[in-house]
Amino acid sequence: MATDVKVQRGSSTIATSSSSVTITAGVDYTAPSAASKAFCRITATKNLTTVTADGTVDEATAYASVSQTDITASVTFTRSNSSATRAVRVDWEIIEYIGADGGPNEFVVRAVGEIALGAATAESVTTGAISGIVTDADVVPWITGVRCDSPNFAPRNASFTSSWNSGADTATFTRVRQHNTNATIGYAIVEFTGSAWSVQSVEHTFVAADTNETETITSVGAPTQAFMHLQCRHGDSVLDDASYQAWISSATQATFYAPVGFSGTFIVKGWIIANAGMTVARYNDATGTGAGTFTKTVTTVVLEDTSVDEVSGSIAQATASMPGEILSFRLTDTTTVTGYRNRALAAHNYRFATIVWPTAAAGLTIATPVSIRNTAGPGRPFSLTQSVGNGKRMVITQG
Repeated sequence: MATDVKVQRGSSTIATSSSSVTITAGVDYTAPSAASKAFCRITATKNLTTVTADGTVDEATAYASVSQTDITASVTFTRSNSSATRAVRVDWEIIEYIGADGGPNEFVVRAVGEIALGAATAESVTTGAISGIVTDADVVPWITGVRCDSPNFAPRNASFTSSWNSGADTATFTRVRQHNTNATIGYAIVEFTGSAWSVQSVEHTFVAADTNETETITSVGAPTQAFMHLQCRHGDSVLDDASYQAWISSATQATFYAPVGFSGTFIVKGWIIANAGMTVARYNDATGTGAGTFTKTVTTVVLEDTSVDEVSGSIAQATASMPGEILSFRLTDTTTVTGYRNRALAAHNYRFATIVWPTAAAGLTIATPVSIRNTAGPGRPFSLTQSVGNGKRMVITQG
């Protein structure tokens, strides 16, 4: 049985001396049924992109944001520098809800856009009010990609975490400012409206290097039915101060790791999305010391049902060899995730998860047993409201 979520993916290139590349519905992907049902995101560590070759490079050329005003027609990936001498690799996924309206696994894309920090010295920026929000606790302000215009210190200036401002219905994006640099954040405001979802966030500030540090989370039932959309902000651009690993390690715990040599300010935020109908499998390994692609074998999945997320990677190398801290990941066949990095560096320890999205039958979990008896009489209309957990209600009607 197919899931209630359809995944499409690809790898695109912003060519040398170009500022953007566009993927087109009907050519590069199948058009979603509505813009409110789908969003596109970059599948790389720190929600960033990387150049396609080794060597010294203007780091600003390596990062792209996602313009998806009408995803039913096209999506454009844009960088700041149109005269760069290096191409940019963009691995992407389009995630679309294809289940029934009002179904237990439904999510709604309330808004997509790009927002720029108005001043190069700004540390945060806030959107206008997002319309249509029903439940603030169900909202994830997804960072879909970031671009910045600095040839120096780019990773720290392009690394953001998001927060949702309940009541105001706005999203704020924050970085640790260390250098005067403009930046533009691509975002998707996604509300997980279905009764089977639960959403929470966790934030961790690193204290020590080469140590597994933990944060307590509200139980997700099991690590295999939840994943984190990871974001970070940091104050340095040396690789061992600008890379990390993070994963859900138990039903009530998330674990965070900074590499040997780490120091400084580094904060990781995880938006935790849970559903009893999902199947989440986690993998960790290390790259070699060379540049280019690497692969990891995964348990067999159906491509259209599965995403790659919770991506992170740490490298114990005390050099400012950006954008060498960025790894991209893409599911390339039913048993293989292919990664990419552009620089020959020390081995890179990485993690990712494959997420098999839920089906309607699997997604609904009733918190307490319920029996239904129509006391209105045979053939008479009736309605029943029942709690199904996570603060959600199920309504059954007949008539």
